[in-house]
Amino acid sequence: MGLLDDLARLAPPHVAKLIYTANLPEELPSFAALPFPVEVVRNPRPLGFGANHNQAFAHTTSKHFAVLNPDLRLNADPFPALLDRLQDTNIGVVAPLVLEADGSVADFARPLVSPTEVLRRRFAQKSANPMISQPDWLAGMFLVLRSTTFASLGGFDPRFTLYCEDADLCARIRLRGLKLAIAEEVSVTHLAQRASRRSLRPLLLHLASLLKFWRSPVYSQYRSLLERESASTARS
Repeated sequence: MGLLDDLARLAPPHVAKLIYTANLPEELPSFAALPFPVEVVRNPRPLGFGANHNQAFAHTTSKHFAVLNPDLRLNADPFPALLDRLQDTNIGVVAPLVLEADGSVADFARPLVSPTEVLRRRFAQKSANPMISQPDWLAGMFLVLRSTTFASLGGFDPRFTLYCEDADLCARIRLRGLKLAIAEEVSVTHLAQRASRRSLRPLLLHLASLLKFWRSPVYSQYRSLLERESASTARS
């Protein structure tokens, strides 16, 4: 796995432990080159994105918790910059700049996922630089939080399966009065699969999660918060 190779090469000193979730029956990669402890969690049955990370968090004893997709590549150690941002207690979650395989900026910092926004993303041409400076949510391929923040939120909502867990978590962080941050001085590369665009089952799961999110109190409360912030900005 490329991410494990990068972690072995960089040996980031801020990583206390890697928690590796085997969500499906699989032959485990070698962890011998990694300079920190590895704990393997094997699932008797596959779990969703949120449930897997909540399970991993239960094995965490460090002050910070990082959510990393296995299809990431690291060119340099991103953790010092990310942890530095979290020294600001007003920040609830931070992400690095996420790039596509071709070096362009990935669509990881997004406006509120609304029905209109979903249609726009499906049918509009892709922007050359989709990142927005003050996003309403950060995609969950690489997120770092204080462990106390993640615990106080109850982690990811396991009622979502595969999609919207990150949007819901970021909404709840903002509703707590905390900010979302991007450490643009560090970047990672995401080798995205985008399964929901290629096969029916992930697409149906995506739609089901969107409907669940739009019907939730978190969504309506967050939308109201964003509308109030927009109105306040317009008046100033």
